[in-house]
Amino acid sequence: MKRSQALAWMRVAGYHADRWAFTRLLVEERVSRAAGEAAWKQGTEAKRNGVACKCRRCVPGSDVPTFPQEV
Repeated sequence: MKRSQALAWMRVAGYHADRWAFTRLLVEERVSRAAGEAAWKQGTEAKRNGVACKCRRCVPGSDVPTFPQEV
């Protein structure tokens, strides 16, 4: 998986406050902790600012996957 995809999924995990998915991505994709935490923060800020999530969990039929295994 590309680094940009892993960071996008980390933002989704931050949006949903899903530490399990975030940790799994951090370990399996070997993304730096600093980059991962920044992506998590972007996701939480997006939710706080009222940005709508477009992942499959929130929008059935969306082409934005929720977790890497859904690709």
